Amino acid sequence: MSFLFFVFCLGFLIGLFFYFKVFSVILIISFILFFAIKEKENFLILIFIALIGIILGFLRASINKVENIKIPKVVSVSSSNNSFYITDKGIAIISKEKIYPGDKIILRDEIQKTNDEFLNKKGIYYVVFLKNSEIISGSGFLNKIFKIKEKINKFIDENLSFDSSQILKGIILGQKPIEEIEEIFKKSGLLHLLVVSGQNLTLFCYILINFFKNFINRKIILIFLILFIFLFATMISESATWRAALMVSLIFFFEILGRPVLIRNIILGIILILTLIKPNFILDLSFQLSILAILGLFYFRYVIEKFLPKNLKDSILVEILAVQIFLLPFLLYNFSYFPLSGIFLNLIILPFYPVFFIYQILSLPFLNFLPIKIINEFLIQSFYFLAKIFASFNLGIEIFIPKIFVIFIYLYFTFLIIKNKNLPDFAWTV
Repeated sequence: MSFLFFVFCLGFLIGLFFYFKVFSVILIISFILFFAIKEKENFLILIFIALIGIILGFLRASINKVENIKIPKVVSVSSSNNSFYITDKGIAIISKEKIYPGDKIILRDEIQKTNDEFLNKKGIYYVVFLKNSEIISGSGFLNKIFKIKEKINKFIDENLSFDSSQILKGIILGQKPIEEIEEIFKKSGLLHLLVVSGQNLTLFCYILINFFKNFINRKIILIFLILFIFLFATMISESATWRAALMVSLIFFFEILGRPVLIRNIILGIILILTLIKPNFILDLSFQLSILAILGLFYFRYVIEKFLPKNLKDSILVEILAVQIFLLPFLLYNFSYFPLSGIFLNLIILPFYPVFFIYQILSLPFLNFLPIKIINEFLIQSFYFLAKIFASFNLGIEIFIPKIFVIFIYLYFTFLIIKNKNLPDFAWTV
């Protein structure tokens, strides 16, 4: 059943791409999973299951067409980014007045259709500039969560310098920093650390599990963590955080059931869940990068290990290089730039980053105490100083790779992976 589920998910993914007619390395890399599988099933059954997945994927994408979206009179705000608010009906709201997720808006302003590719990929096809529309304040769970988040933001702003507060809010709340700071972290190759990622969530959960394991039954801890993760993801309200939350929660869920967790099923299971909700997720570059990073980490690392000395094979160096090299062709194709300095800086920072992250979480309630404030300011500014130094070097590759070259590169990566006769049957345990 595990392998049949995998084949169905892969077919569903192919169906989405057939509909959108969009090139993506994800489709190619999916076949790495397929060719790397050791199970042997009836070939006709596999073809039948894959065809069902392809048809359903194609149909799900077609239901999402712009023409099928009915313009509602009332919408609910689901997430926010400064004065830009996303609703549950494919409509974005732009308002100078503060709106919280969970608030309802009775639309009385002109609704404008947008052909902005970035917004369309996120499932947003209409924009409303709020002037005469009525905002009805929400009183539900989502609304309260975001008011708590705003209080945390205010607390951080009051107790740290501007730059430090921008960085800390990025690290623990996933809040986008100002353009200047974002550009520095982008050039240094550390922008991924200002996102509440799967790495951060897994780390935090791992600490809690080990702390409470001698006092509380493990399954009870895991159930609590699943609830906590979704509460946290709701507060962050970013697609990257939701993806991380889904992945970590699925791992915990299967452990509660006592079943092994296969990476291939986790990856495609997340894709299935997210694209059933919103097919346009598959067009999001950050979504594609997340999937590729996971594949590089759990598959390509066994290729990289062969080129490293024995004493480095169990180090974090393998994981960093595997992800960076595996992402390189995709990044060059989409952005024509790759920060080489990021590889070196990640090698310096990542081994110490877990301790830094946990300390920031635990010290947050005491941030108004002077000694804690001084320590936090020093740590964050040191982190920022390193990013600025490496960003100033501006070491990177600037080159455009044609689509056909990218295809051949990833096919070669596939060959290197499946050539490994000792390819393990991946299971991700906590």
